[in-house]
Amino acid sequence: MAAFTSAQLAALAPGNLWSLSASALDAFSTRQMAGLTVTQLASLSVTDFQKLSEAQVEALLPGQLGALSADVLSAFSDTAIAALGASEIQGLSPSQIAALSVTDFTRLGRTQIAALTGGQIAALSTTDFAALDATAVSAFTTSQIRGLSAYVTHALSVTQIGELSTTQVAALAPNQLGAFSGSALAALSPAQFAAISAGQVGGFATTALAGLSATQVAGLSTTQVQGLGVSLIQALSATDFAKLTATQVGAWLPQQLGALTTTNLASLTATQVAALGTTQVRGFATTQLAAFGSTDFARFTATDIGALTTAQLQALPPAVIGTLTTSQMLALLPAQIPALTGAQVQQLTTTLLAAMTPAQLNAFTVQQVQLLPS
Repeated sequence: MAAFTSAQLAALAPGNLWSLSASALDAFSTRQMAGLTVTQLASLSVTDFQKLSEAQVEALLPGQLGALSADVLSAFSDTAIAALGASEIQGLSPSQIAALSVTDFTRLGRTQIAALTGGQIAALSTTDFAALDATAVSAFTTSQIRGLSAYVTHALSVTQIGELSTTQVAALAPNQLGAFSGSALAALSPAQFAAISAGQVGGFATTALAGLSATQVAGLSTTQVQGLGVSLIQALSATDFAKLTATQVGAWLPQQLGALTTTNLASLTATQVAALGTTQVRGFATTQLAAFGSTDFARFTATDIGALTTAQLQALPPAVIGTLTTSQMLALLPAQIPALTGAQVQQLTTTLLAAMTPAQLNAFTVQQVQLLPS
C-alpha cells in the first residue's frame, strides 16, 4: 500500500479503503493520510480508526478533521488530542465541538482552548463549560468570552468566576453579565468588580444588588452607579438602598431619580437625600412629590427646597407645607412664595409665618394674604 500515490488512495471507495487490514493501513505514510478525502474520512468508524497509528492521526489536516464523527474524535488518545494544533482545532465544526463529551472536552489544553473560534465557543454546552477547570477558563480570550451564550455565563461556578481576569470581566456583554446569579456577582473580587463598565452595569438583573455585600455595593464607582437601569433601581429594597453611600446617590442622573417609586423614596436616608444636587432635585416628577409625606420631605435640605420648580412646589401635599421646619421655611426663595397654592398657604402655621423674612412676606400675592391664618 505504501506504493499507492495520494491520488490513487483518494480514488478508493470508502468501503474498500477501510476494509484493508490493520497492517495495510499502518503502511500508509503521513503524506498518504493527508491525501484522504473528506468523504472517505466521514465514513471512518471507531474500529477502523483504531487501526491507525498516532503519527497517521496527527498527519490529518484541519479540513480532514472536520469530517470525522464525534465517536471517532472521542476515540483519539490523549497523545493525539495533545498533538492537535490551533489550525486543526479550528478545523473542527461547531457541531463536532458540541458533540464532544465532557471527558473529551476537558482533555483540551490551555493553548487549544484559546484557539477555539467564536462559532465553536457558541456551540459549547453549559455542561461542557462547567467541566473546565479554572486554568482553562482563564485561557479564554476576550473575543471568546464575548462568544459565550448567556446560558453558559449563568452556569459559571464561583471558582471559575474567581479565575476570570479583569480584562475578561470587562469583555462580558451586558446580557452575559446580566445572566450572572446574585451569588456569582457576589463572588467577584474588588478588582473584577471595578472592571465592570457603566454599560455592563445596565445589564444587571433586577435582583443583582440584593446578592452583593454592602462592601461591594459601596465599591461601585459613580460612573457604574449612573449605569444602573431604571428597572433595577425600582426593584431595590430598603436593605439595598441602605448599602448605597451618599456619594453614590448624589451621582444618580435626574432620569434615575425620576424613576424612583414612592417605596424607593421612603427608603432614602436623610444623609442620602442631603447628597442630592439641585439638578437632581429638579429631576423629581411632580407625581413623586405629590406622594411625599411629611417624614419624606423632612429629609430635604434648605438647598433642595430652594431648587424646587414651581410645578414641583405646587405638587407637594398641603399637609407637608404645614410640617415644614423653620429652617426649611426660610429656604423658600421669595420667587417661590407666589407659587404656593391656596390650600398650601392655608396650612402655614403662625410659627412658620413668624419665622419668615420680610422679603418672603412681601412676596405673598393679595389672594394668598387673604388665605393666611389669622
